[in-house]
Amino acid sequence: MTSSRFFFNGGVIRQNIRQHGWIGILYLAGLLFTLPLKLILGMPYTQAIRLRDLFEYHGEEQMIFILSLPVIAGVFITRYIQSRPSADLYHSLPLRREHLLTAHITSGLMLLIVPVWLTAAITAVLSGRHDLDYFFTLSDVLSWAVTVTVITLFLYSFSLLVGMCTGQSIFQAIAAYVILFLPMVLSGLLTAHFDRYLYGYPDPGRTSHTFEVFSPLYRMIAISETTLSGLELLIYTALAVLFLALSYPLYKKRHIETAGQAVAYVFFQPLFKAFVILCLMLLGSIYFHSQSDGKTGWTVAGYMLGAVVGYVISELIIRKGWQIWSRKAVFELAAYGAGIGLLLYGSVSGITGYETRIPAAYSVEAVYMGDYFDWSDTEEENSYSRDPDYISAVLSLQREVVNVRPPEIPDADRPETYRNVSISYRLKEGGMIYREYQIPEEQFRDELKNAMELEDYKKSSYWLYKLNGTASSVEISSGISPNRRVIIHDPAEMREFEQALKQDMDRLSYEEMTAKRIPEAVIDIYWKVPGALHNLHQFKSYPVSRMFTHVQAWMNKTGYAKNIKVDPGSVGMEIVDTKDYSLADAMNGFTGLAEAFTQLKETNGGYTVEDAELKKQVLEHHSDFDFGKEDAAYLIRTTVGVDERYSVLYRKDMTPELEKALRGNSGN
Repeated sequence: MTSSRFFFNGGVIRQNIRQHGWIGILYLAGLLFTLPLKLILGMPYTQAIRLRDLFEYHGEEQMIFILSLPVIAGVFITRYIQSRPSADLYHSLPLRREHLLTAHITSGLMLLIVPVWLTAAITAVLSGRHDLDYFFTLSDVLSWAVTVTVITLFLYSFSLLVGMCTGQSIFQAIAAYVILFLPMVLSGLLTAHFDRYLYGYPDPGRTSHTFEVFSPLYRMIAISETTLSGLELLIYTALAVLFLALSYPLYKKRHIETAGQAVAYVFFQPLFKAFVILCLMLLGSIYFHSQSDGKTGWTVAGYMLGAVVGYVISELIIRKGWQIWSRKAVFELAAYGAGIGLLLYGSVSGITGYETRIPAAYSVEAVYMGDYFDWSDTEEENSYSRDPDYISAVLSLQREVVNVRPPEIPDADRPETYRNVSISYRLKEGGMIYREYQIPEEQFRDELKNAMELEDYKKSSYWLYKLNGTASSVEISSGISPNRRVIIHDPAEMREFEQALKQDMDRLSYEEMTAKRIPEAVIDIYWKVPGALHNLHQFKSYPVSRMFTHVQAWMNKTGYAKNIKVDPGSVGMEIVDTKDYSLADAMNGFTGLAEAFTQLKETNGGYTVEDAELKKQVLEHHSDFDFGKEDAAYLIRTTVGVDERYSVLYRKDMTPELEKALRGNSGN
């Protein structure tokens, strides 16, 4: 009884409730206004929409309170050790430190946990009702309450732990959020560093494995999109317990005199300096590298300036004044800068073997290759292939790329003859290898052809694994007149169509996959996103050429072809010669094809094509403009009703008969 009374001292708890009770009231009000009250005030739909979870309904607004109040509570609960008068008063009480801390922790938990479960109880009364705009069950309410409780415990315990290590309340709050975001920020800075110096380093923004997942705070902000899994809840609960457990020994070793100091423990100061200097060095290098177009000298200057600024900032925070410079400080700055600089250099040097590391075929369990890492978590498994021939083809392509190492070109300057190739290996012993290259297609044509013509490449790149009768709709439109289209919803017709499309895709050659020809038709297949709130869809587009014989036959059989196909005779067509004119230069100067057409018509003249057979030949061979091709012979404007588009005829795409006919019509 005595132990219990000391550990849960009623006087301390009551004092905290009186002094900081506004935190609990604000937390309760915030949760009530963002959940049950919004549900009651919402405009009812004809039929209530089933919620995936309660975070799907204004989850961002809920997070404003869930992510702020627990941290604020931790700051105010530990306020008594941040102020010297309060610290002297509380530590003069006949209570041991562990008793004081337990009483303060308990009072903070009461302020935070009670509002969560009161809100859950009120929301539970509304569950199962169909007169609201959204429908949810008691299990949804329980799941919400447990998740919010875990997040609250995690943030509160982390704020307490930070409070044990700092001596200023404002710095405690800032440090808590900075540290929660630090894994994401540091990962982003290191990624920019690696991407600059490591050949083949993938852009994490194009993968599903981005560095945002390393930040607990970012993960919680995005909870309305993806709820925390059971494993994540267990991890955050374990971390909360760990933070609380660590608070006791840290508090026991804490000196009362550290109240008012930024960092309460001397042994934390070198770590604090190192992290600040590391972040500022990386940030400085990124800024100077981008502003100087990658000049090495300026990039190195960015690292050096970042080290100086980082050291000054960390010293100012620790010492709370400008008296930071001395002979020792200069040597210390040099030591930090040199040490961190060596670590950064070593991470991108040849010592790591990153650039030349290619797994052996026997160690690869599965492989993915595509333009980008663009799968979702639910589709990732279907994107990988275990076919030995495909694995061998991808490995051969990577070996050749690594051996040749073509120069990488920034996205803004990259010609269309360059292809982005993303490769991912899943290894048998566990672990993943990701690489991304920008390579000239013609130089690696044979290796690309060997990989891209295999069935598993088409399966992942063209989502053939989704052509299984689960589509919600299929839209087919004309290639030159998008307003001419049909939309198919009938499940039986869609299954027939998917089978025809699969047959044509299986026969597709590398040349047909990489051709820039304007298609006869464009197919958009839509799939409903599972669990989406507002009927969201994802879609894939397929350009249809003359080689899609099964699709063409199916469209003719069903009668849809007559709604899509355009009679060449009804197409308005004007052609201008591009002699003495560079379309690439014009497009680089932000001149559109429409303006280029007008300029060419004024200088070179143009003519209107009247012959239906000539129109047909042009429509079979015209293409979209390609920066990588310099042999554009003619610029074309076609009109079908209100639809207008511009295209190009390249010399190598024209048959001798077509070239002769066009030359004869132009009078050249």
